[in-house]
Amino acid sequence: MTSESGWNITRRHAITALGVVLAGAAVSGSTRAASPKDIKDRVTIYHIEGRRSQRIIWLCEELQIPYEVKFKRGDTMASLNMLKEVNPTMPMAPTVVFRGKTMVESGGIIEYLMSQFPGGDKLAPPLSSPDYADYKMWMHYAEGTAACRIGAEATRMMNSGDKEIKEAKLGGFFKIVGAQDVVDYIESYISKHEYFGGATFSAADIMMDFVATYITMLPFDPATYSHFSQWQKKIQARPAYQLALKVGAPDGLEILKRKPK
Repeated sequence: MTSESGWNITRRHAITALGVVLAGAAVSGSTRAASPKDIKDRVTIYHIEGRRSQRIIWLCEELQIPYEVKFKRGDTMASLNMLKEVNPTMPMAPTVVFRGKTMVESGGIIEYLMSQFPGGDKLAPPLSSPDYADYKMWMHYAEGTAACRIGAEATRMMNSGDKEIKEAKLGGFFKIVGAQDVVDYIESYISKHEYFGGATFSAADIMMDFVATYITMLPFDPATYSHFSQWQKKIQARPAYQLALKVGAPDGLEILKRKPK
């Protein structure tokens, strides 16, 4: 599993290929053979361990979508170089190739794949549900506001050497929504709801999981996100999450704390 060649991990294929895993070749994890439709509709995920591309692997496991994952285990830069070969102008993880289209932006990829495969509707409340508005908001809040503001604070701290979360101010005096405000808003919501899509698990929870992990990497007071932490433990206990973790983070998520090689 430490072959110098990049990993090409394929699930939903014939189980007969399992024996070649030690050579770093295709890995099969299914109990059924692939049909011609599976091969045609296979999603290729260019992945970097611990990054947002993990969301797409998780979605594919939840919906039993045929997919393959390409990355170099334990080597962020090598994985990035694999990604650049297929998407040189926008080298982002995830980059997904599906039916001849190359896509980036995890939220958009998730919503598109949900629309293309049977069962996608089970990861969203019905359009007529009161929960649908919450689902749509959190699907987009995850990156549009949460990761954006937390990322901005992480960048500020890294550049300044500061060790504390600070209020965000425009021009040094006009307070705007900052990272702690984001955490407080998330915590307030999830303290009153089972999931980010309302009463049941949805794709919004897949999106928000990365935010929960991101928060733990900065010196926020854990008391300000205790319900968010409990929610994350609950969703990460899902079988599909555990399967996706074995595929996309075989050495665990500690890679987030490592410096790129």
